[in-house]
Amino acid sequence: MLKNVIRIFSVVLLLLIFNNCNQPVIGGINRNNILGSEAKKKIQEAGNRADLFYLNTIAGAGINSSESLLFRLANGELIAISINLVDRKYYKRDSVDSCVSNIYAFILILESFVTTSLTCDIEEAGVFEFD
Repeated sequence: MLKNVIRIFSVVLLLLIFNNCNQPVIGGINRNNILGSEAKKKIQEAGNRADLFYLNTIAGAGINSSESLLFRLANGELIAISINLVDRKYYKRDSVDSCVSNIYAFILILESFVTTSLTCDIEEAGVFEFD
């Protein structure tokens, strides 16, 4: 009986390792990982703040509030498309924080969705990465 349990456990463990599954329960154990939905929200919030800053400083008085809202909504959707994160997978927190920093660093040169497309390399967390 015990041998069967050990065999089944070994097979499941090997399947997880070779498939490189990203199990939410296992990925959430490591505090250096962040859930995809949280990462997406964090990056979109940074993009919205950066876009608002951009509109207030660069565009100045030449843009009205409805144009500003449309610009921010469009950029928010484009950010979501450009980062392409899966809500239930885990990603490395350092790569998400780096992406947020890049958005703030390049906002005077590039729009936020362009920055995420060009500079954000968000790494998916592996199954058994413990610190």
